Amino acid sequence: MKHRTCPLRAALAAALVLIMLCVPALAAEIAVDYTSEYRFTAADFSDSDGLEGVYISSVPPAYQAELCIGSRVICRGDILPAAALEKLKLRPVCLGNADCELVYCPIEDGTLGDAVTVSLRILSGTNTAPVCEDGTLETYKNIANTGTLSATDQEDQELTYQLVKEPKRGTVELHTDGSFTYTPDKNKVGKDSFVFTATDPAGNVSNEACVKIRILKPADKATYQDMSGDRDAFAAMWLKDKGLYTGRVIAGNLCFEPDCPVSRSEFLIACMKLAGLEQSDGTISTGFADELETPLWQQPYLAAAYQSGMISGTPTEEGLVFRPEEDLSRAEAAVMLQKLLRLPGDAAVFAPDEASAIPAWAQSAVSALSNAGIPLAASDYEAPLTRREAANMLLAAAPAAEAAGLYWSE
Repeated sequence: MKHRTCPLRAALAAALVLIMLCVPALAAEIAVDYTSEYRFTAADFSDSDGLEGVYISSVPPAYQAELCIGSRVICRGDILPAAALEKLKLRPVCLGNADCELVYCPIEDGTLGDAVTVSLRILSGTNTAPVCEDGTLETYKNIANTGTLSATDQEDQELTYQLVKEPKRGTVELHTDGSFTYTPDKNKVGKDSFVFTATDPAGNVSNEACVKIRILKPADKATYQDMSGDRDAFAAMWLKDKGLYTGRVIAGNLCFEPDCPVSRSEFLIACMKLAGLEQSDGTISTGFADELETPLWQQPYLAAAYQSGMISGTPTEEGLVFRPEEDLSRAEAAVMLQKLLRLPGDAAVFAPDEASAIPAWAQSAVSALSNAGIPLAASDYEAPLTRREAANMLLAAAPAAEAAGLYWSE
């Protein structure tokens, strides 16, 4: 006597073999109030007319929600025919404000497909208003600068922003992503401010929040001719005002050259100046075998950095070298700045594609800078650090650099 094999049961056998190989794909999010139920349809699982059923590989925790067909609770490992999907319900168990997942593999032509993850959000039934916080921004006379509005929403919904009170010494533009651009009026300096609110899709309006602005007067009248209207004009001027980089005169014009690479010694010295570290006596050797390749004015800085343990050099057959005039890579900049700021080097956690782009020896430093709010967004960490990137890194690192300077000066 021959036995017929149910296609779905055959698929289950395949599931047991292949489920570990399924790569989860993202599906649309499903949200339901904790007092309601969500009734699924086959369209929630597949757009294909050939869907025969699904293999359930993961269900929400029992204390958050249940998947049910009638009185039967669906469990991990169940196979549901396509017709049964129209009877499947999501029943919340908790009181809301919970996120969980349903993971399944579609079955078509008796073949198990890749795993799909459905994000399930259980709502409390109360849509609270967003919360905004006050902020600050600095810019220079006649230079626009960009900041980010501080607003949060408990339901994590997209917010829109409204200007309640305009600034008096300039203009401000609020952007849909929560950023803003403040442009001071011509030749204005001093204090300014504006007030804003945020609104969620339900129409709930936040509290009013104030952004206080300081329009600084530059140390001198010199301006960078190649940074007019540039998004990083403030960072470039800040670098000049702090004496970290004062530009280069080209054809009679002072230029910042934002996309030019930064040398290893240039970045190190800028870091040391930012932290207020003193250079060594000019008669002291740097300790590096390539000392003769280092400009005389840089040697006292390298000597101080080496003696303090801030830098260690690279071993070669000729001895330790620093390679001062070589371009500094983004990864090297991360390590150098992390060491200067003495940021904790916890174990780094990156997505696989991001981890592969960062050298293993720099991952801890990149993670530490990211946790400290110091930008180093890059797809190629072996590429040279540009002056634009260096300016933004040093600007963000300034608050931590003062404390670090006290340590290295001891």
